[in-house]
Amino acid sequence: MKYYTYVLTFIILLTSCDKGNATVSNLKTFQKSSDFFEVINNKKQDINITGEWFYELNSSENELLNRTFQINIIVKDGILKGQYCAIAKNGNKIDCSDDEINNLSGEITGDKIKVKFFSFFGGKNGEAKISILNENSINWKITKPVEDGESYAPKYCRLTKK
Repeated sequence: MKYYTYVLTFIILLTSCDKGNATVSNLKTFQKSSDFFEVINNKKQDINITGEWFYELNSSENELLNRTFQINIIVKDGILKGQYCAIAKNGNKIDCSDDEINNLSGEITGDKIKVKFFSFFGGKNGEAKISILNENSINWKITKPVEDGESYAPKYCRLTKK
């Protein structure tokens, strides 16, 4: 009986080794913790980013650097739409609309979102990238500044979900 157990174990090891080697060769090295998060959570695109996202900077040294940035996002069928509200220069520049005017649009591809936007100061054809970090945190990065007009959206920031 003991002999058959050893033989059976040996056969199982032989037949499973090829599969094991294939799995090992397909493993990738994780460069940062977010790569590990992506694999654990079976892709970040499963994260629902619909909702309100917020960023705030307060400077005790120069109050003109004080700013807030809020994005309201709605995602339906992989299409993003929404509105940003940027308040800069300690409240002296308010790049918002009281009306529900969507000034953001984009498509979700994986954990990256390419966004087109315009400002409420006449700026148009701006582009940004939103990267999903986790269910409570996203990055905003302007990849193409607005043409004409002005925009008070930050060039880069990390927003947290409200």
